[in-house]
Amino acid sequence: MTARPTQVRWHAREVLLDVPRWSLTPSGWAAVSAILDTLATGLDLADPDQLAALAEASVALELSAPERLTEVDKAATPAPDSVRERVNVLIHELTPSARQGADETSRAVE
Repeated sequence: MTARPTQVRWHAREVLLDVPRWSLTPSGWAAVSAILDTLATGLDLADPDQLAALAEASVALELSAPERLTEVDKAATPAPDSVRERVNVLIHELTPSARQGADETSRAVE
């Protein structure tokens, strides 16, 4: 079964909402930053290739989350301001406007 654009958007937003609460090492934040680059280029949900890239990137981001049951890494830091800003922009871009939401709902019903 192929994921729908609304499902992919929702999943990406849900993962992005968690990112500001993470504490990662500098290399972890560098990896997250690279994933955010991929997310930013995959926002054309009408393009099947970009939709697939967005879905894969959101899963990669989710897998970048800090482990819950491991020893606290003393080098871990909260999200840098640049990451927080990019996350906020992406969340905004992935949040459908009221009109877009109505359009997507009507297409889903058809």
